Formats: sequence, structure tokens, C-alpha cells
Amino acid sequence: MQAGPPWTWLAIEWALAVVGLAVAVLGSRVLGLALAGWLLSGPLAILAASTFTVRDTQARTRPFYGERDLARYLHIGGLVVAAAGIVVASLGIAGWAGRI
Repeated sequence: MQAGPPWTWLAIEWALAVVGLAVAVLGSRVLGLALAGWLLSGPLAILAASTFTVRDTQARTRPFYGERDLARYLHIGGLVVAAAGIVVASLGIAGWAGRI
């Protein structure tokens, strides 16, 4: 049996990053939504990304690891989407703080 990347954690990383970005964009003028977008795109998506990295490193130690370039590119893409969500949410939070 061939081991491969932990696709589930990669999917969780993408889901958190995309939902966080969407919440941050749609609710950038509402503090609660901006904070929720930051939380989803920031700590939670990065936690999922780091869990993917740890599990992938563990899988690489197995004798029959099937490396996939797609997994590496999707992992980097998920981090980029998460970073975009963090920036958009931070701008929304800063805009709210500037209005008070």
C-alpha cells in the first residue's frame, strides 16, 4: 500500500482559508465578521496547514511514500489564500478602529 499526502488536512486548510477570506470580504465593515474572518484565515487555517505539514512529514518516513507535486502546490496556494484573508480582515478591523 502506498502512502501519500494527508489530503484531508489539505482540504481543511483550504476550507478555512476560503471561508475566512469570504467572511472577511463580505463583512469587512462589521467588527464581529472581520474578527471571525481573521480567526478562520489566521490561527485556524495556519493550524490546519501546520498539521498537514507534520502529517506529511510523518508519511514521508514510510517506505512507500508517493510524493505528489499537486499537494505541495495546493498547500502553498492555501497559505496564500489564508494570508489574503488575514490582510482583508485586518484592514476591516483597522477601519473599524479608525471610526471609533
